[in-house]
Amino acid sequence: MLAAQSKLARGLGNRLDCADAYLTELLTLFADKGTQTQMVAMAPAGYDSRDKEKLSHLRADSEARVADMKAWLAALLIPIAELLGHANYHPDKGASPELVGGFRSLWFLCVVFGISGQRGKKQLGEMGVHALGVIAEKTPALVLESANDYVDSDLEYGSILRKDFAASVSPWFVQPSGSDVRSNRNSVPRCPSTCRTRNTCTRSAI
Repeated sequence: MLAAQSKLARGLGNRLDCADAYLTELLTLFADKGTQTQMVAMAPAGYDSRDKEKLSHLRADSEARVADMKAWLAALLIPIAELLGHANYHPDKGASPELVGGFRSLWFLCVVFGISGQRGKKQLGEMGVHALGVIAEKTPALVLESANDYVDSDLEYGSILRKDFAASVSPWFVQPSGSDVRSNRNSVPRCPSTCRTRNTCTRSAI
């Protein structure tokens, strides 16, 4: 499947009018698999912890399934990068809100699943690291300075991260209430309108 997706992505070099639709499909697939991975990761939390033996087995099974799903996410970076690698294709310029949301979800998932940064280099391999670099080069600005309601609307209500999973990963990802967000608005980093991930936003994630 991934080989077919990569082949199609390469073949769209002469049909860039279809590229946005296919990119949206790939990013949606990445987000859906990321959501499923979070659900599998949190599945043991729903069982009675008093049955320690059963819980241990559940956790082991969950960890194995999550590892396989993370490997699938990492592999999906390849066809995405193949599509973005076309020299004349620039979704980083004038991207639709849907595409911006897709890219934002991709980077959130890459960070929390350790697919990016130094941790990511250990499991992605040379091809995967290169793919992530291509994606970063063609990622549109994820947050605009002009988006005054970004925190309230997109971060608080539109994050790809499940609240239970985010809390289990790091307190930083716990999504606060609306009043908390508004009172701490000045502490939330924002990108200037000219921001691109290859320069600032996701530099630490690559």
